[in-house]
Amino acid sequence: QTTWAEVEDALRGGTVYFNTAGSLWPNLGALCRLTGYAFGLPTNVNVYVTPPGVTTSVPPHTDRQDVLCFQTAGAKRWRVYAPPARKKGVDPLHRGKSGDVLSFGSDLGEPLIDAVVRKGDLLYVPTGFPHTTDTVTDVDGNESEGVLFDEPSVHLTMGLDSCVWMLTFAHLRWCVLQRTGKEFGMEIETDDAYWSAMETIPIGFLAGDDWDSIVKRRKESGELDGEYVSRVMQALKENMIALEPNRWNVDGGMDSAE
Repeated sequence: QTTWAEVEDALRGGTVYFNTAGSLWPNLGALCRLTGYAFGLPTNVNVYVTPPGVTTSVPPHTDRQDVLCFQTAGAKRWRVYAPPARKKGVDPLHRGKSGDVLSFGSDLGEPLIDAVVRKGDLLYVPTGFPHTTDTVTDVDGNESEGVLFDEPSVHLTMGLDSCVWMLTFAHLRWCVLQRTGKEFGMEIETDDAYWSAMETIPIGFLAGDDWDSIVKRRKESGELDGEYVSRVMQALKENMIALEPNRWNVDGGMDSAE
């Protein structure tokens, strides 16, 4: 078991984090289960501990999950930005990692959110939105002089893992084309089409108030609700046409494509 003394020693080098913390601590595992039940989506929780005075807790980067950040102790400054233009050969959901660098000047504009998150606060960061944190500066950029950051910052990052579990329209498209023996590789021309395709399919709370009844009927009959299937298929068609407008017969509908 990791002791607090060991954590304090590691904090001298910067942020200490515990990935998949729900598998380490039963109370966080229970939080994952409750969050999964509430949202109807797969979840995972990490824990981050950062000492005061860290100029860059994490450099600007993107993640492949929507995250809910619960500040449980201390404070941390967050800056969240709009997704930058896609870069050839780099996963938009893995920017700022594995040798890729997101520059404040050329890649990122003004932050959408620039705030100090304090104990008891909750912050939501969508999939693919770059973010960076520190425990040095207040929002106006001045050094805090120990007023805000006078103790270690501890926060939980609860990930809603729709992309990790392939619950997006892009993944649904891939499954459909692969199973029907059609070519699924492509070059996405516009950023808007990419981000639309990476939206989570309507499951869980995204399906609306009827999700519980959809699940119930699925368990009882072994089949998905026909109206729900039609709704998902229509959304998938719209995404596929947006991704490859020259491939599909838009006027005649998807039925006459290929």
